[in-house]
Formats: sequence, C-alpha cells, structure tokens
Amino acid sequence: MLTLIKLSSVLVFLIICIKARLNVGGTLLLGSLLLGLLFNLNPAESVKIIAASAIEFQTIKLYWIVLGVSLLGAILNRLEKLDLLVSEVDSIFGDRRFSLAAVPAFIGLLPMPGGALVSAPFVESMSRGLEVSAEYKTVLNYWFRHIWEYSWPLYPAIILSAALFETQVWNIVYLTFPYTLFAILFGALLLTRFPQKKTVRTLKIRRLLEAVWPVAAIIIMHLVFKLNLAAVLIFTLALVVFIYKVGWSEFSFCFNKTRPLALLILVWGVMGFKTMIKSTDSVEGLPTLLVNAQVPVEVIVFCIPFLVSLLTGLTVASVGTTFPFLLPLIKTPQINASLLMIAYIGAYLGILLSPVHLCLVLTRQYFSADWVETYKKILQLVSAMALSLIVMYLVGYPFQGFTW
Repeated sequence: MLTLIKLSSVLVFLIICIKARLNVGGTLLLGSLLLGLLFNLNPAESVKIIAASAIEFQTIKLYWIVLGVSLLGAILNRLEKLDLLVSEVDSIFGDRRFSLAAVPAFIGLLPMPGGALVSAPFVESMSRGLEVSAEYKTVLNYWFRHIWEYSWPLYPAIILSAALFETQVWNIVYLTFPYTLFAILFGALLLTRFPQKKTVRTLKIRRLLEAVWPVAAIIIMHLVFKLNLAAVLIFTLALVVFIYKVGWSEFSFCFNKTRPLALLILVWGVMGFKTMIKSTDSVEGLPTLLVNAQVPVEVIVFCIPFLVSLLTGLTVASVGTTFPFLLPLIKTPQINASLLMIAYIGAYLGILLSPVHLCLVLTRQYFSADWVETYKKILQLVSAMALSLIVMYLVGYPFQGFTW
C-alpha cells in the first residue's frame, strides 16, 4: 500500500505544478527527483539518472522528431498550405465542424510521438469563424488524433500486446475496434456543441493533393516502406524547402516559432520521468499488492495499466511494463479475452488523461489553453469511454464464438 501512496503523491505533485502553470518540462524533471527520493535513491544518483536520460538515443531521436514535426507545421502554415487544405476538406464534408475532426483523424493513422502537433495548425485554421475556444481546439485536436490507437494495427502497443500474449494482432484489433467507434461517436457529439457552418462543395483534387502531399508522403514512407521516421521527416522538410523555395529568413522565422529550447526541456522531462520509473522499479509490485488485498481481478487488470499510463503518458510503456505481470491473471492457461480487453482499454484511457502525455502537453501549449478547463473536457470524454467499457463487459463482449 505504501508503494501506491508514493506513486499517488508524485502524480498529485505533477497535477498541482501543472495547474499552477509551472513549466511542464521542468515540472517533470522535479517529479523525477521526487520519485527517486520516495523510492530510496539518493539525490546524487537521481540527478545522474535524469542527466543520463538527456543524452540517450531515444531522447535525442524523440526531440528531433518533435522538432521536425513542429517545423514542418510552421513552414506549411507560413506558406498558407494549411488554409488551402481547409478549403478542400470543407469541400468534401460541406460542414466545417466535421472538417475539424477529419484532419487530426487523418494524422492519427501515422503512429508518431507528438503527432497531434502536426494537425494543430490545421485545426487552428479550420476553427476560424466557429468561435471555438482554445480549450475546445485542444480537446478536438487531441481526441480525434487518438481515435485509431485503440485498434489501428500499426500502433506499437497493439503489436506488443499480441506478442506478449502470443496471439495474432487481428485478435487484439477485434477486441478493441468497438472503442474506436465509441471514440468517434463521443467526438461527434462534442462537435454538435458548435453551430453548423455550411461550406460550398467545389473540390479540386489537384489543390487537395498540393495541400496534403507532405503529410501523405510521411505516412507512405514510414508506414508502407518502413523508413525511419526521423529520416523521413528530414527528407520531407528538405523537399518542402526546395520545392517552395523557402529562404533563410523564412526558415529562421519558422524555426524560432517552434520554441526549440522549450521543446528540448519538455522532451527531456518526459523521457527523464519515464527512465526514473524504470530505474526505481516503482510499478512492478502493484499487481501482487492488489491481489493480496483481494481486489477483484477486473479492477486489477484495469487499474494497474491505467495508473502506469497515467504516470508515463505512453501506452507502449504501460503495456510493456504491466502486461507481463498481469499475464498470470489473464492467461489461465487460455486467454480471457474480456480481461485482456479491459487491460488494454485501461492502459489507453490512462494515457489520454496523463498530464505527461506528449500530445496533450504540446497541443495545450500550441493553443495556449487553460489546463483545468481542458482537462475537465477530456475527463468527460474518457468517462464516457470507461462507461462504454463497463457496458461491453457486462453484455459479454467479445461475444460467444470468438476464438483465438
């Protein structure tokens, strides 16, 4: 129980600091120090671990990806290609509200850290004339960017779950696909809060391709041809600069607009916190703790991944950390599909609420939205998803006849 109290204390500390509008990256670094202190690491050792995380390959790679995504968005915005996409997407849907959802959903097909930052400039352009607050822009961009990760088979957490339970990826997709539909439904209900804005249907394919080709190129090169994402971003950026003859002054303006130092501290904070959780082994004993306390197995397989996701902001980290410990509860010896469904959705709902989730932090920062108001709106949507999970479990999903 002491472990749970310590982890909860760290989480409360992060929430208080973020609510007080302290720098998020700095807050995460302080949270890492607190985590080390609570789990009996001396301050010097904690500082050494956090400092080492700054120069790890994954941290450097993540920084360049996030910086590349931010820079690409800034350049496309400067070239007015975002406005071009807005007009063409409007032509497809005939209603600006659905255009707001379409672009983040399209970007969401590409598994990439901080991907919501790609679609944020598009949402900013599309929201003009709709009187959408910064908080709603943040939530709409964040929510629709993540509707596919429940079940899109290219997301690492889906692949890792299948590997850990020695089953096909499509079995995991079958368990989780209804939640993508629920996420679309609840997001669509959120869109109805805004007045309808009809748009004229005058779609021109050439103009649409001109607007989307940089993002489409990234998706094709990374997903279809399996090329390194960081390399793909650099290549696409170079191509955009060359094709549109972006000068040095324009490039410098866009680069400075990304706030590279702030991004560096933010990425370091996220990765440092993740490293500290791993170094302290702070989550490994939670399943045994709850089993010994005679907590219902359904609650255990939901809460453990949920809590770890809440702390790390990474689905794949939660799945990779907690599922090996949950295996004896879920696979006895056959896989209990319902429990696996609960565990995965628990992990995913946790990252949606995580104050250290990179997409949430970056999107909130981009729109300068209020943390508390933004969080309230996300909490409502996540609560609806949790209720959907309870209903699906009670009605017996996956239904009789499903075999692994």
